[in-house]
Amino acid sequence: MRQSKEKANIKEFWKAFNIKIAIDIIRDTWNDVTQQCLNRVWKNIWPAVVNDFRGFAADEFISDARHEIAEMAKSGGFGQVDKENMAELLDSHREELSNEDHLELDRERHEEEEPMEENERPSPRVLMMKGMADVFKLLDGYLAFFDENDSNRERSAKVARLMKEANACFTELYREK
Repeated sequence: MRQSKEKANIKEFWKAFNIKIAIDIIRDTWNDVTQQCLNRVWKNIWPAVVNDFRGFAADEFISDARHEIAEMAKSGGFGQVDKENMAELLDSHREELSNEDHLELDRERHEEEEPMEENERPSPRVLMMKGMADVFKLLDGYLAFFDENDSNRERSAKVARLMKEANACFTELYREK
């Protein structure tokens, strides 16, 4: 009974709802938006137009955050880190990099990418015949186990077929050698 009344009320509401009511709701809601809220939004979107940002005690918030970060660093094994170190590190990331800084970072990146000396290069990866044969035996044993023990023969046959299809490129490579 109650549900049918609610449906009737909702139906009546939507029949009576119009543009004027929607505009009134928007007007009432807009009147509840504070200057502080607008400043917070515009500070993120277009900081140059916000003259006086008063949202919360930013200095206190930042100080607390630096303290928490320092404590986490200490608990993570960086015992010598304190609030001042955190302040210095975080402030350094606030500044924009100069052209010289960008060039230096680019040079460092290129130095890291330079080819290694001959003795430092990793040896090329090679598929050895014996290793491949061992893996094929393991795979056959794996498939035989499921074929012999799975009560759903269709499932084990499907798995065997898929595994053999996936392994076909290595099987072909093994036969060529």
